[in-house]
This record gives sequence, C-alpha cells and structure tokens, in this order.
Amino acid sequence: MITDSTGAKAQALTYYPYGDIRTNQSFTTPAVDVPYKYTGQAFDYSTDFYYYESRYQDPWFGRFISPDTLVPDPLNPQDLNRYSYVRNSPPNYIDPTGLCSWNLFRNDPDFCWPDWSTRTGNDCHCGNMLGIRLTFPLFGVVNS
Repeated sequence: MITDSTGAKAQALTYYPYGDIRTNQSFTTPAVDVPYKYTGQAFDYSTDFYYYESRYQDPWFGRFISPDTLVPDPLNPQDLNRYSYVRNSPPNYIDPTGLCSWNLFRNDPDFCWPDWSTRTGNDCHCGNMLGIRLTFPLFGVVNS
C-alpha cells in the first residue's frame, strides 16, 4: 500500500508469489505508479522484469534470466539451480542483490548482506554452511 503525504491510501498492489502483479488499484487521479515494487526492487517496464542490482528476474516464470555468478551452498540442491529465485521459496526468502537468498525468519547460514560498516553499503558478503565467505561489490557485478 502506498500513501500520500496526508496518509490517505494512494495505491494498493498485490502480487503473485514470484512478483507478478495480481492487482494494482490507484485511488488518486492521476494514477500513482511507483518504480519500486515487489520486495522493493525496481520494475523495468520495457522488459517487464525486476532489476536485482546484478541481474534481472522474470516474475511470470519466477526465474532469473541469467545464471547466478556463485553457488552459495553446494550442499543445498536448490542452490545448484543458478536461475532459481530464492531457492524456489518466495514466502520464506528474499534476494536483495540477485546473488544469494536471505531468510528473514531465522538465522539462515546462507545469506547475503550489505557491508554497512563502511557506511556506503557498496559491498555484499555471502556465506554458506561450508564456512566459505565471499565479499564483492554490491553494484556493478559482472556476470560471467
């Protein structure tokens, strides 16, 4: 739900599990259309994909359109599918960068978080159950 400066409802959006828009109601004229939608990601109207900082996700198919550059946990079969979005479990995970899933409901060992200690948030750290830790730039990651 989007509200205006007075707190009145301006727009209400509901989504299908992988981000495809289910309903979009605008309560103002002209209609409000915010650029950041499902999980706070930018929606690219020219492709109908969400931009996750490192790659694009197709909400209709529920997949990324390019492979992940890393496998966060090689022991987890869901992480071996490098095109899957949030381990094929969007009610339980988010993926803020398009590089690894993050469980908000428990202390999941496989997650990605920005480096807020630098106060810029420009680095992303990923960890996995094997104890492997990676650090890479949050923006400008090149897929190979």
